[in-house]
Amino acid sequence: MLEKKGKLGIVLPEGIFGNETDLSVRKFIFDNVVVKYVVSLPTETFLPRTGNKSSVLIAEKNSEKINDNYEAVFIKIKKVGRNKRGETLYKYNLSGELEVDKDGNKIIDDDFLELMKKDFNKTPLLNNFYSKPNIFKIPVKRVRENDFILIHNYHYKQKKINTMWPSENWLKIM
Repeated sequence: MLEKKGKLGIVLPEGIFGNETDLSVRKFIFDNVVVKYVVSLPTETFLPRTGNKSSVLIAEKNSEKINDNYEAVFIKIKKVGRNKRGETLYKYNLSGELEVDKDGNKIIDDDFLELMKKDFNKTPLLNNFYSKPNIFKIPVKRVRENDFILIHNYHYKQKKINTMWPSENWLKIM
């Protein structure tokens, strides 16, 4: 399905990442690709159309036999620029004033957009949004031992990242 060195990004209902009945799906994923990132999205992500909890799986097809000698990064997005009613949310500064960009446009309060712009080569993850428990990594061997569960909150008590995270790797996989 996916070519060697091919990249995969897919949004799936979170149930697939943890339901017992979907274990075979998760096993298939781990047997066929290297899971790089699992991005947990808030229920507001697709509102007002649906309030289903979803996550993004980002993976890469390895040309060699897949093993468990790597770590997967788990990211929890808290803000997606809208509230539970589907209304757009904007950023405000500490003085309570609406933030605008250089063209005078309101800036949407969205963690995912901020994450994509972040240069992790220069800034440690232990700042603001980029701190535990929002981003951490765990050995894939541990994920495999736990029925391949890919839910952020399930693994929260596991090993967390507190090092630099290379931005070029994030941007290349996307």
